Amino acid sequence: MLHRGWWLVTSVYLVADARLTASELVLIGVAQAVAALVFEVPAGVVADTLSRKWSLVVSHVLMGIAMVATALVSDFPALMATQMLWGVSWTFASGAEVAWISDELDDPARVPVVLIRAEQAQLIGTVVGLAGVGGLAWLTERSTAMALAGVAMLLLGLYVVVGFREQRFVPVSRRRWSAAWVILVRGSRLVRDSRVLLAVFAATFLVTGVADAFGRLYPRDWSFSHPPSTRSSGSPASAC
Repeated sequence: MLHRGWWLVTSVYLVADARLTASELVLIGVAQAVAALVFEVPAGVVADTLSRKWSLVVSHVLMGIAMVATALVSDFPALMATQMLWGVSWTFASGAEVAWISDELDDPARVPVVLIRAEQAQLIGTVVGLAGVGGLAWLTERSTAMALAGVAMLLLGLYVVVGFREQRFVPVSRRRWSAAWVILVRGSRLVRDSRVLLAVFAATFLVTGVADAFGRLYPRDWSFSHPPSTRSSGSPASAC
């Protein structure tokens, strides 16, 4: 709910308030993806060696900070930094929630049921977030709605700390860094040797790239094709 609603308002904020160019919007997306790629393995190490729960808490904290900070700045370098932090925050949640659920349930048959319900909740949250945060931005200001969504994300992280327990987590060996590198090498070799996996990788690469670029550029294209109407008082200066 918070993520979808925040991004709806932010995508407009980057164009209407920060007035970023098309190239700047794309560069922010690239920088965010690179940051997420770089931190994917370290974040996985944190989840496997320290805690699944606290990995999610870190994700909430970093995401909340990035969401609030984005609402407070409007220049390109600062926005790139906040969006890179937002991308890093996702790496601490990626996979950690599934591993946490699997650990705590300790019942492989129940895990898919919970994950399906989670997907349903995400779809409902998307609708609620788009309407709720978007409506709040319409009633107040875009930056206000973005900042409030970020504060709510921080509070959600606090709720995870207080309201959830982690009882069945068994940390792996501290040699997880070397093990992670071995898994990465083997996985890369497996993909290279499989035409099916190469096709899936290529399709994911193209679809994700196009969808991300379209999602970032569409608000800008729409604003140019639907310029705001102006009222002239009759003088040439006001008409300009």
